[in-house]
Amino acid sequence: MLMNGLWRKKTELSKFALTTYFVQSIFFILLSRVFGIILSPLHQPPFVCDVLVGIIFGSGYVIKDHKFNEIFVSKLSTPLLELLGNFGLMYMMFLAGVKLDTTLVKGIKCKFAITTATLLVLPVVFTFVASFKLGIGKDLLLQDADILRGLEAYPTQISNMNGIDTRGFIKEIKKIAKHQRVCFLLFISLALSLTSFPMVFYKVTCLKIISTEPGRLALSASVVSELVGWVALAALICWWKLELVAPVYLACWAILWIVFCLVAVRPMIRWVQCRMLSTEQMTNRYIGLVMVGIAAGGLLNEIVGMHAAFGAFVLGLAFPAGPLAAALVDRSEEFLKNFMYRFFFVTVGFISDFEFTNHPIVREKGSRHEGSAFVIVILVAMACKLLSGLIVAVSFYMPAKDGLTLGMLLLTNGPLNYYVLKATSTKQVFNRVEYMAVLVGITLTTAVASPLVALILRQSKRRVVYRRRNLQRSTHDSELRMVACVHNYRNVPSIITLLEASNPTMQSPIFLYVLQLIELVGRASAMLIVHNQDSRQGCYRQQNIATSNRGEQQTELINASFENYEQHSGGVSVQFLTAISLYATMHEDVITIAEDRHAALIMLPFHMAVGVSGELETVNPAIRTINQNIIAKAPCSVAIFVDRDLAIATNFVAEAQNLSINVALLFFGGPDDRDALAYAWRMADHPSVNLIVLRFIPEDKRNSSVAGTMSQKEFAELIEADADRQLDEDFIAEFRLQIVGNESVVYAEQVVSDSEETVAAIRSVENCDLFVVGRGHGRSSICTVGLEEWSEFSELGVIGDFLISSDSEIKASVLVIQQYTGTGLGSEASTAVPHNSQMKIIEIIKYVGHQCWNKIFEPKSEENRRTNC
Repeated sequence: MLMNGLWRKKTELSKFALTTYFVQSIFFILLSRVFGIILSPLHQPPFVCDVLVGIIFGSGYVIKDHKFNEIFVSKLSTPLLELLGNFGLMYMMFLAGVKLDTTLVKGIKCKFAITTATLLVLPVVFTFVASFKLGIGKDLLLQDADILRGLEAYPTQISNMNGIDTRGFIKEIKKIAKHQRVCFLLFISLALSLTSFPMVFYKVTCLKIISTEPGRLALSASVVSELVGWVALAALICWWKLELVAPVYLACWAILWIVFCLVAVRPMIRWVQCRMLSTEQMTNRYIGLVMVGIAAGGLLNEIVGMHAAFGAFVLGLAFPAGPLAAALVDRSEEFLKNFMYRFFFVTVGFISDFEFTNHPIVREKGSRHEGSAFVIVILVAMACKLLSGLIVAVSFYMPAKDGLTLGMLLLTNGPLNYYVLKATSTKQVFNRVEYMAVLVGITLTTAVASPLVALILRQSKRRVVYRRRNLQRSTHDSELRMVACVHNYRNVPSIITLLEASNPTMQSPIFLYVLQLIELVGRASAMLIVHNQDSRQGCYRQQNIATSNRGEQQTELINASFENYEQHSGGVSVQFLTAISLYATMHEDVITIAEDRHAALIMLPFHMAVGVSGELETVNPAIRTINQNIIAKAPCSVAIFVDRDLAIATNFVAEAQNLSINVALLFFGGPDDRDALAYAWRMADHPSVNLIVLRFIPEDKRNSSVAGTMSQKEFAELIEADADRQLDEDFIAEFRLQIVGNESVVYAEQVVSDSEETVAAIRSVENCDLFVVGRGHGRSSICTVGLEEWSEFSELGVIGDFLISSDSEIKASVLVIQQYTGTGLGSEASTAVPHNSQMKIIEIIKYVGHQCWNKIFEPKSEENRRTNC
């Protein structure tokens, strides 16, 4: 096991199993990661890369160096890889069952039954028939057939010599040959037709369709396929060995094991979780006991004749949701998924070459079957799975897109398919050519289905067309659709205060979509939960979210607070939603909701909050990443709210409606500032809001005499700046015209020449509870030249970053707004205000055309006319 050391002579790495295993594991995982990066645009699951690694090193055609193969496909360490791979498979199957939310399949009983029956029967039957008609398996017992022909040639002599019934013996041989051919074809049908639950779950989670009807149907059908597949595989192995009664015992054991897990194991785990919640303990002792229990369940199933993965999967399905399930997933999934689980798929590829492995596979000279026959069978299996999805869609009047999506999800193969294939090697069912043909078919089916299902979903998701995508287009006296994101209850009071300051009335209502963002941990649940008005209380518990009582109480508090405000405010309509997702993809849920609800503004809480010392402290760094992703991809305007206890500063209570707030708008110019002014304009109509609009005008230092020496780029920038400045002037003029006679609004202008004067003007604003500023992305001004170098949070812009810094000496809350200025909105958007780039092109064309007109058709002076005459 151990090497002698580098200083000793004749030390060969391939002679030691442990060191060879270390080299294999490091090299295989790194190469699989490289393949994952290369294939990432095709949305390939990780196991495809692992199988490719196994085929590359297991096949003698790719790497023909014998010494190299002795290290990477060593007879000493390969059994260790297989052992760890099967161990990882068992525990990953358990985690897959734990993460399944069984409530997702409720309410689709009829569809569930038809989908499952179609999935299990149609592909297996048609694949079996196609294999039989194409002649696959006819020469399965080629050597026995030679003996049979000899017996038929001399039946009387052999009967007299040995005293046996030759004809009865021949009949038995033919019967065994037919029996083994049927088993052979069933192995092929199972390997190509079964749908693996872990891979279906992986795809619907990545594509965020776990709560859609195709996603739920695919999950429910794949669970049944997984359970039936493991039992059918064990029974088929017994049948291959001519043990005709054993499959009945295995089916009875499977039913008994499922009942035992539901009746005995599930209540016991619930009792343990209740004890953990009551004592508020989360120790490793419980997790260790569960891991030992999984191993014990796997041992029992192996003794009976079932695979350990079946026992672990049933245990996972029976495992109740709760903190113990979340802890198991959090503490073990990454290690198992990225290390041990990968070895199972790598060793599947190893068996593709039999010269470097010790698997007892029948080897023959040449190929028994033409490759085209296997290609046809693989295509038939794929077509049957697609057809099963379309049959379900037609039966229940589902859109054709959903049926096609369901069929593509059913094409996803996984560990069950590969284990069926691996069993054919250990039981001497397939030869090398047949094994390679089925292996390539399983892998290519998943490789083709993965990008296609992503393409179908992307093409089917049409961009929602609506005009009011920013605040400037949504006038102050019209409705405002807003998505407010909250992470915990601490965000709620100040957001409600800000919402009240936005002046919601019956004439200018606010449709608020409160979206609580929860990190996906433990048992998987619906990615997006829309709470009904009549069932808000307790809905959090019904979703089987693995979290603590404190998290559940926070959700109920958030829900109750917004519901209470809606009842006491006449112009607000609130809909509560919950998005449960990974932090890396949480922004997609926010963007989808904003687009589906035609929102004009997404309000995000800043990732920092006021701490005990009174200064801003980081709450969760992942929130900043979410905010940055939303800002980059939002379909509407975005506001980041830096809360410095605005609700406490204003003493606002929803029941009393006692709002009194001082707001300051800092206007520097540009689309973001115009959106900020539009929001402040809405606030100005509130009788309890005092608004100060401070406009900063940079001192003009341009020299008009050098305009003729500008480059084309500088000239275009000048034209764009002039056009943007004209939009600012028009918007400011309209605002000042509307606020005439409003004593609660003060408008002032400040001419500044550098950032020092800008800072001094900002600090001069006193008794302010809230600053509203534009982010100013892409803006370059002499007002902020010095501040840009010290900016720490780019998502807030230069001014927003300065307002929350300790150098500003400002303790007010800050609202930073970025205007949506995207294009490609369809026909409805064509009537909207032109985008800045469009305005730039229009102004350049006008300017160039005007100059050309003056040069060509300029009126000649009287002196020139006389000269020409």
